[in-house]
This record gives sequence, structure tokens and C-alpha cells, in this order.
Amino acid sequence: MIFLGIDPGASGGLAVVIPESTAVTVWPMPSTEADIYHHIAGLRDEDAFCVLEKVGGMPGQGGSASFNFGRNVGVIVGALIACQVPFIEVAPGRWKKHFSLIGKTGRSKTVIKNASKAYVQKRFPNVKFTHATAEAALLALYARETYHQ
Repeated sequence: MIFLGIDPGASGGLAVVIPESTAVTVWPMPSTEADIYHHIAGLRDEDAFCVLEKVGGMPGQGGSASFNFGRNVGVIVGALIACQVPFIEVAPGRWKKHFSLIGKTGRSKTVIKNASKAYVQKRFPNVKFTHATAEAALLALYARETYHQ
């Protein structure tokens, strides 16, 4: 089975891990709807399962930015459904708790992203991660560790 993790923001990414491997493949979030679809469609004939980060509006984010973010999530969900890739949405607190990445409140977004990146870099030392791909890789790893049977 292939496990797909998706961090749906424009600065998010996609990642794939398989149970028998110690490797992960990562991509920054594609910039067009068609490219998002094509990444997911590549898994159409595979035995795949996806964990999509469950997200909501962000305080202080403008209406246009919130609309675009929601649209991106809709494109991803539509592509998963069209390609018949089963998925669940998992809140950040749930998957971060699994990896013991929940810390003190009030930390900056950069500090939080750096913690995720450092953790996944230790798990996959031969892969170059960015903030855009680290959390997607953790979501794929969460899928493998939680839903692999």
C-alpha cells in the first residue's frame, strides 16, 4: 500500500511513503489545479490511502486568502474522490501529538515548522526537506504508522 500525506496550503506539499521502504518522495504543493490532479491521478491504479491535514480558516487571514485556501482544499478532495483514493482528514493536533510535536503554546509558526522539519529529517536523513514538504511527509508517515494493517 502507498500512503499519501497532503498539507493542503499553497506553501504545503505532498508526500508518499510505502510500508516496505525507508524512503519518502516529496513535492511542494503544485501551483495549478491540473497539476494537483495529475499528482494524485498518478496513484489511481495503486493501493493507496491518504491523510489530508484537516484545516480551517486562519485568524487574521483576509477573505480572499481564505477563499483561495478553501478552493485549494476542494480541488484536492475532488481529485482524491475522482481518482478513488480513500482518505481521511486529520487535525494538526492529532498527528503532531502522535510524533510528540505538541509543545508550548505561543510558539511562532517558524519554530513549529522547524520542529516538524527536524523530526522528519531524522527519520529520513537522505531526503532534503523544506517547510513545504516536511509536514506532508509527516502526514504520510502518520498514515503508514496509524492505518497500515
